[in-house]
Amino acid sequence: MNYFRYAAVLSALIFSSSHLVAAPPTNAKSTKVSNNPYDQLLSDATVRKNIGIDEQTYSKLRDAFGVGELDTKLSRSQLAELAKVPINERPKAMEKLRSSYAKASEQTMADVKEILSPDQFFRLEQIKLQVHLLRDGVYKAVATTDVGKEIDISESQKAKIREIEASEFALLAKEIMRLRREAIERILASSLDSSQQKMLDDLLGTPFLVEK
Repeated sequence: MNYFRYAAVLSALIFSSSHLVAAPPTNAKSTKVSNNPYDQLLSDATVRKNIGIDEQTYSKLRDAFGVGELDTKLSRSQLAELAKVPINERPKAMEKLRSSYAKASEQTMADVKEILSPDQFFRLEQIKLQVHLLRDGVYKAVATTDVGKEIDISESQKAKIREIEASEFALLAKEIMRLRREAIERILASSLDSSQQKMLDDLLGTPFLVEK
C-alpha cells in the first residue's frame, strides 16, 4: 500500500479548517463539532460520501455524539464542580470524572455501531487510522497502539520505527520550511511593487535560517 499516493487528500482533511466547520445536514441540531474523533472525521462531507452516510444517518450519529447545548453545559458544570473540590481530593474526583466519560464513550461507540452497518463502521475505522497515521506518524499511530499488537510489532521494530521516523520527519520539516519560504517569495513578488518589497526587506533584515 502506497500511502503517499493519497497523502495530499488526507493531509487536507487533517489540516483544512473547512473540515472542522463543515456544514451539517439541514436537520442537524447543532453546527458544533465535538472532541470525538469520529465526529471530527464525519464533519467532512467527503468522508461521509466515501462511507455512504446520508444526511438522516449523519443526524442520528451527531445525536449519538452528544453534540449540543446540554452536553456543553454538562461538561462545564462538571468542571466547575471539580474546581470546588479540595486539592488533595482532586485526583480521586478526576478519576471518577474520567470513569464517567469512559462509560459515556463506550455507550457512544455502541450507538455508532448500531447506527452504521458493519461495513460502514469498518471503513470509518480505516479512514480514522489513515488520518492518525499521517497526522502522528507510524510510532504513535501503529507501533504503540492496538494496531501494533494486531500486526505483532516487536520491541526492536518499535525502536527502529522511532529512530527512522525521527530522522525522516526532521528532513520533512526542512522540506516543508523550504516550500513555505518559496511560496512566500512568490506571493510577495506577485503582489508588491519594488518600493514595497524594498521596505519589507528592510523590516525583515538579513534572512535567519534555523539550523534544526
